[in-house]
Amino acid sequence: MDSSASYSVDVYSLSGMTVLSNAPADEVHNLPAGLYIVRQGKSVKKIVVK
Repeated sequence: MDSSASYSVDVYSLSGMTVLSNAPADEVHNLPAGLYIVRQGKSVKKIVVK
């Protein structure tokens, strides 16, 4: 992710629970280790946080 971008994302656990809603993209790096689904607009990606 581009650290200079100022967009918001929704983050979900693999079970579908909302972890972050309408949060700055930079906050994704502060999540506990695990697998997450990140949605930004119509774009959806799975990410791994180590």
